Amino acid sequence: MSTGANVLQQSLQAHVAPPAVLSNAVPPGPVPLTNLAVLNGEIITDGVQPDFPIERVLCQTLTMTVGNFQVSGDIDRLYVQCASGSDCSPGSETLRLDIIYQITCVAQNLATGITSQVDAV
Repeated sequence: MSTGANVLQQSLQAHVAPPAVLSNAVPPGPVPLTNLAVLNGEIITDGVQPDFPIERVLCQTLTMTVGNFQVSGDIDRLYVQCASGSDCSPGSETLRLDIIYQITCVAQNLATGITSQVDAV
């Protein structure tokens, strides 16, 4: 979960997923290079990807092996709202937005196939 939050934070600062989080980086990062466009779409807009972090490979925005577990994750932008106390009128100098994301991770035990899922908003 913390890896997903870290990827999200770095990507928001750079406005795209930075090269260091990609699977072809040295050392390899948790974001599959083939799903970079999916992740960037989920961070900037609702990428309209189905929310299946393990069943469909195209939806995995994070993959990693942790001990005896294969972990697959999905980062989803849920919605944007005007921040409390902010003037969200077009052209406002005090415009602030709250962007709400959900991170879903599924860990699968490689020996038994048993899975465990955790979500964070």
